[in-house]
Amino acid sequence: MNSRCVVALGLLLTVALSVPSQAQIPRTLPYQGVLTDGTGIPKLDGLYAFTFRIYDTEFGGSPLWSETKDLDVEQGYFYTVLGNQTPIGDSVRFDQPYWLSIQVGSEPELLPRIPLTSVGYSFYALRADTAQYVLNAPAPTGPAGGDLTGTYPNPAIDPGAALKIASLTASGTIASTEGGFVFPDGTVQSTAQLKGPPGLQGLQGPKGDKGDIGPQGPLGPKGAAGPIGHEGPPGPAGPGGPKGDKGDIGSQGPKGDLGPPGLQGPPGLQGPKGDKGDIGSQGPKGDLGPPGLEGPPGLQGPPGLEGPPGLQGPKGDIGDVGPPGLQGPPGLEGPPGLQGQKGDKGDQGWKGERGDTGPQGFPGDTGPEGPRGLQGEKGDKGDTGPEGRPGAQGPQGDPGPVGPEGPQGPQGPPGTSLWNDDLLSNTVSTTADVGIGTAFASNILTVVQGSGTDPIADAWTTYSSRRWKTNITPIGGALDKVLRLRGVYYDWKADGKHDIGLIAEEVGEVIPEIVAYDENGIDAQSVDYARLVALLIEAMKEQQKEIGAIRATLVDYDALSQLILQEQ
Repeated sequence: MNSRCVVALGLLLTVALSVPSQAQIPRTLPYQGVLTDGTGIPKLDGLYAFTFRIYDTEFGGSPLWSETKDLDVEQGYFYTVLGNQTPIGDSVRFDQPYWLSIQVGSEPELLPRIPLTSVGYSFYALRADTAQYVLNAPAPTGPAGGDLTGTYPNPAIDPGAALKIASLTASGTIASTEGGFVFPDGTVQSTAQLKGPPGLQGLQGPKGDKGDIGPQGPLGPKGAAGPIGHEGPPGPAGPGGPKGDKGDIGSQGPKGDLGPPGLQGPPGLQGPKGDKGDIGSQGPKGDLGPPGLEGPPGLQGPPGLEGPPGLQGPKGDIGDVGPPGLQGPPGLEGPPGLQGQKGDKGDQGWKGERGDTGPQGFPGDTGPEGPRGLQGEKGDKGDTGPEGRPGAQGPQGDPGPVGPEGPQGPQGPPGTSLWNDDLLSNTVSTTADVGIGTAFASNILTVVQGSGTDPIADAWTTYSSRRWKTNITPIGGALDKVLRLRGVYYDWKADGKHDIGLIAEEVGEVIPEIVAYDENGIDAQSVDYARLVALLIEAMKEQQKEIGAIRATLVDYDALSQLILQEQ
């Protein structure tokens, strides 16, 4: 039967950039889903071969990247990190739409392909990543070039360089002894006249298109901070004079008055993310809003991952208890029906009076095992179980020194032997089988059934050393086996004694290794309850593994919830 894949947790995809800082960004994608058959039933637990491919087209085409790996599937669920075996190369730049395809084993590729989508905040990652690269750019090193001489980080201006100056603000005449100044109109002159009075500020022009990001230039030496002067618009360029010698740099002029604030510039690049702030105090509890109208029940979707627990709402008033319903006679137990959609929770009625216990019917044949149902909601915490049996006796200590022999005591009266008491019917057969309370010892030790008292002892140990065992393998599917067992109350037919336990025939259908049968191999005799401990240990491990996975998911959701609350 062909497989289907239901996405349980979608891809979390961030925008990756083709800049040097990209080397620190892991080119991997987490992915989680549910593997089912064509009817929507989760696949059996086991190891499955998955092949993942990324295309730049929804149909056809050649894959830009592919990866094959074996994944564990439990109750249909699987999880992986794409790219942790075969890295996602530069051919997938995440700057255009892409689609992910999944293939299980030798089956055809699952359809439709899954479009890769972005996390909302990743749309801003392009600007943030570029800004981070500029902030972390290394300082230039080596020999300087162009109009500079010497080496970085302290180069000097070439004496023969012709400097291009867009505008100058000074309190005296600027002169040059070598080279010269190149003004925006292309003229070269040795002196520069003072600027005229500032003209009126022109109207702001329309915002131009965003230009391409140019290559990063070499880092120049840090100059001394000059005073902030009264900046006006540039005046008209004067006529070009003859080239003169380079003059000395004049003294710094007085600080000008602070000019009016300029127009607000475009927003700067986003700075690095600040430290996480403290969690604010909880706000006051709001009033409870009126309940909305109940909508019609929707179709039941596939089970999703359990979300983080929500905040507990205020406790409502206890509703009125409805009248008790009449309890009908117990009907015959029918075969289990298919699980229907979960209906709305009805009002709780009065607890009816307990009816008379009907006669116990004959046990029916065990039906075939049905498909494993969906995991139900977590039940209430059960009552504390009875105290466990005492542990096994520790190893015997070294023998102490033999004490001095004491005086011989007086001879006691002759005793009586229970083994000669015909009323107890104790026997020792010729094959060394011992019977207590019975004349028929079918085993090496047989105690009469239905005795007035239960046997009692300090301990009963069982041979269990590795020295006497072979073909040792762990118990698989232990939790499923425990769920198929049924604990019952019952009364013994011989004396009517009320008791608790298991039904040997039912246990034999699940764990035949701990059931003893008559010589015909059909009629069950007894259950070795002690060996159930091994099954319960492995079942508890499987259950703890599932609980651990759920807790890890809740921790991830809790961290994500805290992050969302901080962003709001």
